[in-house]
Amino acid sequence: MANIKQQIKRNKTNIKRQQLNKSFKSSTKTAIKKVEASVLAGNYEEAVLNLNFANKKLDKGLAKGIYHRNFVANHKSKLQKLVNQLNASNWCIFFIFFLVLIYFHTEQHNLHEEPYI
Repeated sequence: MANIKQQIKRNKTNIKRQQLNKSFKSSTKTAIKKVEASVLAGNYEEAVLNLNFANKKLDKGLAKGIYHRNFVANHKSKLQKLVNQLNASNWCIFFIFFLVLIYFHTEQHNLHEEPYI
């Protein structure tokens, strides 16, 4: 235990800052997990909203000095890649559906008839 008065005060403020930083880090982790969960659920719009919130939390942590700039850059990049993959897979599904739709429209297939075997 410190004997110097200023060091005792400094220890108290250090404990307060540590608790605030811990709370902030926890909320940032939750925001990151929400992005990952919405990507796994396949919900692109929700993933984009959660991504924006997570990026905001990461940037704020960087500005406060809680996180290192490389940590923030790596996490933002990782989350953006996840959301972009989800968007690409949605476009791929849409494109395949569109091609099938065009195929059936141009060939005038009737889905209600019996196939010739």
